[in-house]
Amino acid sequence: MSEVVNYKISSRILSKWQDVLNLISRTFNISNVIIAHFKESNIELLLKSDTCDKAFMLEIQEYLEHEKELVAKKEIGTDDLVLNNFNNLNYFGYPLKFSNGDLFGVLCGANEEEIKFDTGTKCSLVEFRKIIESDLKALYQEEMNKFFLEEYKIENQKLVEQLLKSELKYKTLFSTSTSAIAIFETIKNKSGELVDLLYKDMNPANEKFIEISKEKAIGKTLLELFPNTEPEWIDYFNSVTNDFKNTNFYSYHSDIGKFIYVDSFPLSDKEFAVSAVDLTDKVKLKKKLSEAENRYKNIFYGSSSVMMLVSPENGLIKDVNESACEFYGYSKRELLNLKIWDLNIAGEVTVWDNIEKAKTNSKTIFKAKHRLASGEIKDVEISSGVVMVDGVELLHSVIRDVTERNKNLLKITKLSNAVEQSPASIVITNTKGEIEYVNPIFCKVTGYDLKELIGENPRILKSGKQSAIVYKDLWQKISSGGKWEGEFYNKRKDSSYYWESASISPVVDDKNSIIGYLKVGLDITEKKQIEAKLTHALLKAEENDRLKTAFLANLSHEVRTPLNGLLGFTDFIGDVDLTDEERKQYASIIKDCGNQLMSIMDDIMDASLLEAKKLQINVDRVSLDPFLSGLKNLHTVEAEKKKLSVKLDYMFNPNFEIHTDKGKLLQVLNNLIRNAIKFTKEGEIIIGCESLKDTVLFYVQDTGIGISSEHQKIIFSRFRQIENHLIRQHGGIGLGLSISKDIVELLGGELWVESDVGRGSKFSFTIPNHTEG
Repeated sequence: MSEVVNYKISSRILSKWQDVLNLISRTFNISNVIIAHFKESNIELLLKSDTCDKAFMLEIQEYLEHEKELVAKKEIGTDDLVLNNFNNLNYFGYPLKFSNGDLFGVLCGANEEEIKFDTGTKCSLVEFRKIIESDLKALYQEEMNKFFLEEYKIENQKLVEQLLKSELKYKTLFSTSTSAIAIFETIKNKSGELVDLLYKDMNPANEKFIEISKEKAIGKTLLELFPNTEPEWIDYFNSVTNDFKNTNFYSYHSDIGKFIYVDSFPLSDKEFAVSAVDLTDKVKLKKKLSEAENRYKNIFYGSSSVMMLVSPENGLIKDVNESACEFYGYSKRELLNLKIWDLNIAGEVTVWDNIEKAKTNSKTIFKAKHRLASGEIKDVEISSGVVMVDGVELLHSVIRDVTERNKNLLKITKLSNAVEQSPASIVITNTKGEIEYVNPIFCKVTGYDLKELIGENPRILKSGKQSAIVYKDLWQKISSGGKWEGEFYNKRKDSSYYWESASISPVVDDKNSIIGYLKVGLDITEKKQIEAKLTHALLKAEENDRLKTAFLANLSHEVRTPLNGLLGFTDFIGDVDLTDEERKQYASIIKDCGNQLMSIMDDIMDASLLEAKKLQINVDRVSLDPFLSGLKNLHTVEAEKKKLSVKLDYMFNPNFEIHTDKGKLLQVLNNLIRNAIKFTKEGEIIIGCESLKDTVLFYVQDTGIGISSEHQKIIFSRFRQIENHLIRQHGGIGLGLSISKDIVELLGGELWVESDVGRGSKFSFTIPNHTEG
């Protein structure tokens, strides 16, 4: 097996191949996907998918050795599967080849379970093979671009000389050139005259050219192999061997029996190279063309097809038949005064490209748009090839009007693409309800492959959660020629459910007989979910409006009460007849009202800052023993007014400290303790603390009215208390617990409640020992 010399596959290409391997493996659930590489007499695993299992890796070498035998026997073709069912594993794949046909390796997938070689898997492997072979082609071309041999004449002698002297000459130039190349050593007589040529080397094209194998030719002379070689052939090479100059000539070789164009150039004092191209067919073609010219003219002028002759030199229309005149609407004289690009609306540059292609191919077909004399534009298909007319090379073009055909094809293509690319699921069944066609989106939505669906009934999608009456009504309507529209709650292959809005109608033939049924469906699962969310959001918004209305009403009440106290007792305190004791009492009431208003304002401000995420954390060192003692003393007076006792419950070193925002911690505990006092008629309030591993647990426990499990879900929401009557009965604006929960979470902790109605409540929260500022 010949290979590209010194090629190196970059890590970028290998990484790309690896990504595609993994993608195919995951997409089609194929455990093992590999690329094996044939290199000289060895075979190696180049890449494997990430999902390759251990069992497969143990067998891989045996499998690769088997592939090596197939390569040796040349049993791997261009499109053949590499192997099937080897050692109880199911393999499939394709050979990978260089652009010159040499085998690079194989792309193969394997699995313990039987693999269905479906369209999707096959297309993916074929497309991946194209990517790999495209990369190999680019790699091969990168090496080959260094060496270029022109078909008829080697213009760059220096490059070819370097190639022939290098170690690459047999693997690149010789193995790939379409020209017959041979290397000769000169044989001269005593006078220094060239008398014969000794074959030193030749490429495969030369073996085919002279019809003698390289093994038989090397070491023999030209005259030994071809004794009737014309003497002028030896003379032609004198200037190469004596003057060290390139030479080229055209001649007939009687022994080989071919007309040959030859390029020759020196390699050293004793060696020179010859590149030969067989022109026999062209010479014979000229003779045949001359013989067939008269017959051609009869066909040309008498044909009903539109025909014309065009000069490849200047694009002039040289001749046309009557059909051409009728098609274009010009007289023959008018057409012969035009150039071909006067008809072709693509313009001169495009037409010249087409002419060049037609000159180098025996028959070329172009698609174009031609303008008629009337100005109408027609789609045409042009078959063009070179012919000899009176010894002059012209392009014979046959023009076919394909305007109507293109319109019909366009309609079909649009319809086909519309169905294939439609965002709606499309299903066509026969009259028995058996699926005959589904588009790709249907497979994507349901999770079924095309092969799994063909021949099945759409009932495989039934979820069992929809009334049988729906399906009965559907069938009655469509079987009688009507159209049914509605919604299905279907089940996918993976047992997940989805909503579909569907329209089903009969398909009829030209006799109006039903020949099948067409269903067009849209996956509306997301729409249903959005509708549900919108409904929930609407209910939530209505609830929030109600809560905010209640909050504002309560806020008005809460503000008015202390404000009325402030205004009323301010008037009283100015009375000169008041005793000092009454004046002190009124001043105390005014202060309490002011503090109450300030507390309300603080709660609203904190709620606003938390909502805007602008509440700042200021970390301090907090010694818990004096902190908790001070907290107890602060609330004892208020508790004793309701004949409640306040107790502390903690056991840790009196010097124990934490790093957190002291003010925020105090605010949370104050809220919880005030609530406990507010909602407790008798009993006690316990303020507890426990040091855990990395956190500290605080709790406030009371013997108050308690909270039901239903209401425990809402008490931490904005503007919420358990019931509006509690606001009226106990006061407050419903922000305390919400603010406390947000502050605890801002400090990095969590707040929760444990409670039973009539048995009290326990509010607990944790914060880290060290809070980041």
